[in-house]
Amino acid sequence: MTSQSTSDKLKAAEPKSSSAECKQGIQVIARSADILRVLSDFPQGLSLAEIADHTDLPRSTVHRIVNALTDEYFVEPAGQDRGFRLGPGLGKLLHKSRKDIVAEVRPHLEELTREFHESSFLGIQSGNSVNTIYRVIPERVLRVDFPVGFSVPMYNTSAGKALLANCSEAELERQLAAGLIPADAAADSEADLRRELHAIRQTGVAADYERHVRGVCAFSVCLNTYMGVFSSGIVLPTARIEGREDAIWAALKAFKVEVENRIGSAAPR
Repeated sequence: MTSQSTSDKLKAAEPKSSSAECKQGIQVIARSADILRVLSDFPQGLSLAEIADHTDLPRSTVHRIVNALTDEYFVEPAGQDRGFRLGPGLGKLLHKSRKDIVAEVRPHLEELTREFHESSFLGIQSGNSVNTIYRVIPERVLRVDFPVGFSVPMYNTSAGKALLANCSEAELERQLAAGLIPADAAADSEADLRRELHAIRQTGVAADYERHVRGVCAFSVCLNTYMGVFSSGIVLPTARIEGREDAIWAALKAFKVEVENRIGSAAPR
């Protein structure tokens, strides 16, 4: 009788133990997700203390989770005295998602190119630059042509400024401190950039009138989706811009709404 009673007690205890372990595992996953989300807002890196401050987690917990994420390459050291940042492991996981974003945005870009008979693009931030991950080039004699992988600076192009206008003030400060504006860019001050970003937040569209390439203008919007944050827009020769700005701005705003409604819009950073 005693033996049976003990056995029953052990069996009764098993689900409780399993339930506790399950809850603990879910808690670790949730905390890991919190850490990854914070690091995604600070691509230049955060120290363990800063991560703990942003997540309201004990530093010992942050240290343990960051070490585990580093082992899986989801987090990596950001350099000497710069803490940690998102690692290449996440990039591999997101590779298919980027293919998905191209598949979703492609028909909308093709429609923009058909409407204006000008080049259109989709880009993503990489450090202080924006990399083209897809583009549509029209068939005409005078056109702006660039390959997939083409990179432009963040600070003085419409593609980059559309993304910067979507950043939180803390992240903008971090990027400026990390050398967003090159030291030799005398004509581009922080004050000028801040004024431009304020205007972009009001209008929703970033413009570049020959700031990066002479003879070329560009207009961009930020696509803030659950698949990630992207920059997209129209690039055209300056010779063909007169009298078309209003139509391009209106089309890009409608394009942004259509894409974000179709994919799912994320909250601004």
